[in-house]
Amino acid sequence: MTIPTTTLEPLLVDERAAARLLGVCPRTIYGLRRGGKLRAVRIGSSVRYDVADLRALIAAYKDGGTP
Repeated sequence: MTIPTTTLEPLLVDERAAARLLGVCPRTIYGLRRGGKLRAVRIGSSVRYDVADLRALIAAYKDGGTP
């Protein structure tokens, strides 16, 4: 009997992973957060980014430039 395995995609990613997903440098992610264009989730001292917010950021740029 085999047990099916599911691969869960992360809900939150750190700055480096967010940068990798968007194809930009981590400083760009930091700048987007500081500029209020990308929200971050703080858990303790860790800063994480919601993958859904990264997708929304892409959509906003596609639709007309800046979010």
